[in-house]
Amino acid sequence: MVKTLALKLYKETSMGRGFPGDDVLKLPNGAGYLYIRQAFFQVLDYVDTLAEFVILSGHIKDKQVDDKGELVMAANIDLQGKLKSLICSQADAIGYMFRRGNEAIISFIGTDEITCGARPEHLRNKEIVISTSKEDGTIETNWDKVYIQ
Repeated sequence: MVKTLALKLYKETSMGRGFPGDDVLKLPNGAGYLYIRQAFFQVLDYVDTLAEFVILSGHIKDKQVDDKGELVMAANIDLQGKLKSLICSQADAIGYMFRRGNEAIISFIGTDEITCGARPEHLRNKEIVISTSKEDGTIETNWDKVYIQ
């Protein structure tokens, strides 16, 4: 989504003015990732102006990590380069959503395998049943447990 904006940002620089390519990620030595990050945060800054609360939803990327000589599966948000750590450092909470039976649960419990956590006390180290599907087909939600007043 941000590649077009990243290309525009690069072409607005003196170095990029004559760039013939259509993808900043093809710049040598990974130089294009800087423009991807800038574009990503420009878009995110704009989205933040549209609502009081913004939820970013993404997929996780499973990878194997060496933990003291032992391979461990780790699940982190699937973003390119430094974006993963930058977006997590700015978030008030990072949750991992999963289903158990008829419930959708958001876990804010961090482990060695899953990057999660929350700054607000009411979410920190908690699992919250965010929705329950009823037998009649309706869905009961519990966003009031996340967004307390």
